[in-house]
Amino acid sequence: MKKLFAIIGLVAMVFATGCTKIETELSGDTLETKVTVSGHARFSTLEKDGTQSEPDIVDKNTVINVYYGEQKKNGEVAFAYKTVKTDIDGFFELEIGCPVGKTMSVKVNAKIEGESYTVNEKGDAVLSDCYLFGEVKKDITCGSAAYFNLILLPVSHFSDPGLVNP
Repeated sequence: MKKLFAIIGLVAMVFATGCTKIETELSGDTLETKVTVSGHARFSTLEKDGTQSEPDIVDKNTVINVYYGEQKKNGEVAFAYKTVKTDIDGFFELEIGCPVGKTMSVKVNAKIEGESYTVNEKGDAVLSDCYLFGEVKKDITCGSAAYFNLILLPVSHFSDPGLVNP
């Protein structure tokens, strides 16, 4: 009889622990309702005359960072993080689980290295190695999709000393 109670108690503890885990460890991967995050990543550099170039497609397999989370009553968001890679057309897409009836705050960003014109300390236009960065933020209602037009722009020139950063 004691063995029967011990087995019943053990089964009840395992069952209770399993239920608690399911209820408290909700993540983007375990939720049935999803938000779809998709878009294109492109970059634009500065020409020698200081004008912005037409956007060009980023390389295939460029890493896109996706930060997502539910906005709290105080306005803060504790972001979770995933990555996705672009295809040959600069397109990216992923689904994120979302609690029913909620809205997800989503930030999409990327960083690449490239070349862009800038000016040196004398004011002369020079071609320089640089980092290009872009970020877009949107609030997405659960069960829907959002398109992100991600344009990366020069943010830091590093090939020579004395270059002006935007």
